[in-house]
Amino acid sequence: NVSFGGVKKSLQVINLKPINNNNIKNVSLYINPKTNQFSEIQQLSGDGVLTTIKIDKYVANQNLKANFFKFESSKYPNFLITEL
Repeated sequence: NVSFGGVKKSLQVINLKPINNNNIKNVSLYINPKTNQFSEIQQLSGDGVLTTIKIDKYVANQNLKANFFKFESSKYPNFLITEL
């Protein structure tokens, strides 16, 4: 069991540690074993900053339009954009 804000939940935890020193100390993945979906992701940086991403809703197999992720550089005229 894992406690978040005083509420205990039955979650599986996968702790990842980097092979190379890239200022990330570890990443913890919290997974709901009933749904096999992420509940939370935490990253601890080398300087002690903890970043948490909480996933409240997960929708699988969505039908998205082909241009859903299209980046329009014309909306950012004063930015340097490097295309890879």
